Amino acid sequence: MSHTTILRRWADHVEKDPEALAIATPGRHSTRRELARHAAGLRQRLADGAGPVLIACAEPVPVVAALLGCAAAGRTFAPVDTRQPAARWTALLEDLAPADAVVDDTGRAALAPALAGHAVRLVDAGQAERGDWHADDWRDPEVPDAGYVYFTSGTTGRPKGIRGSLAAVEHFLDWESGEFGIAEGTRVSLLTSPGFDAFLRDTLLPLRAGGSVHAAAPGTPPVAAGLADWL
Repeated sequence: MSHTTILRRWADHVEKDPEALAIATPGRHSTRRELARHAAGLRQRLADGAGPVLIACAEPVPVVAALLGCAAAGRTFAPVDTRQPAARWTALLEDLAPADAVVDDTGRAALAPALAGHAVRLVDAGQAERGDWHADDWRDPEVPDAGYVYFTSGTTGRPKGIRGSLAAVEHFLDWESGEFGIAEGTRVSLLTSPGFDAFLRDTLLPLRAGGSVHAAAPGTPPVAAGLADWL
């Protein structure tokens, strides 16, 4: 199964109904077209580089746009939680050695104190020009499976970066989609921080199937009765 299957299936749904909802957050609803143009703009910004791309954004829309753009550009991406402690930023930069970092205002402020001594190009997720999007450009692009990196919690020592492949993610999503009947119109809740690899499951699963992502407010996710009310 190709690592670009995720992109192809997503592109098919964008082309089919570009105005359908892609991602809903408490303060923003993004259509498939809007997400696609955001991803295209970031892909263009990142295509001329090499090495890992750190993704440090508080909101899910720019995180998803960035990881799609990285996948289509053949760049390794590493999403992180912008709320992590300062010491963790330092360790992360030392281990990952990113060439670029896609940031929003929250991510830029959190990352800034740790940047001394690191040559990292900052790409503003909010200011990145929205690119022209054509479905054929996203169907099986000839790029390597650069995969992704997620860092462990570090509870037993220094956080460790774990590399994964997009081919493996697609294999899992293909199974999950069939097992749970994920189809066009399916709504999937997002309660996971971008700093955990389950974020890929909760966002890419509905997008590749023609569904939509529904994110809770940033911060502590709702629990018990609060979760029931939100759902």
